[in-house]
Amino acid sequence: MLFRPSRPFALLLLLLAGGLLVPTVAAGQEPMYRHPPPPMNRRQATREPPASTRPAAPLAETTPASEHVTLTFTNRPITMLRARVLYRPPRERAEAIVRRLDALVDEGLTGPISTQKSSDGVLVLVASRPVFGLTPADVDELAGETLDARVNQATVALGQALKEAVELRTPSMLLRGGLQAFRSAPP
Repeated sequence: MLFRPSRPFALLLLLLAGGLLVPTVAAGQEPMYRHPPPPMNRRQATREPPASTRPAAPLAETTPASEHVTLTFTNRPITMLRARVLYRPPRERAEAIVRRLDALVDEGLTGPISTQKSSDGVLVLVASRPVFGLTPADVDELAGETLDARVNQATVALGQALKEAVELRTPSMLLRGGLQAFRSAPP
């Protein structure tokens, strides 16, 4: 007599044969078994732990005075950058900010200027696009500065610098300004 499996038993055999009951890594599931990690030798034991297990670096940290940079756009000082933010020193931050401002002026986006506060500092936006951030590490507290005062000063200076950048890139505005200066000159 031939063995004839029941319907549930046959379905179970098909599923097992098709590998559908075996968890797979490709499906995002953990394997049913794990091999222990290979033993570490002395050299491996002294290495720095992987980045995922290291504590996170601070968002911003104060730099020595020799690294402080004045952010300047169209020959107008905007603000002093004193902090290293996400491993970027003040000089790199300033260069990146100037590139962003140049791109915004090229696109004709020069305002409005706004700010957005967070727990890490204040983000300065031009036409709702982030341009730069100031952190408490950028403020000279010994000189009596506050982050809010620094941000206000920076936004006013940035507005003037953006206005001048548009004038410099618009020849007709330069011509009008030159004619106006010529007319107002004493005879």
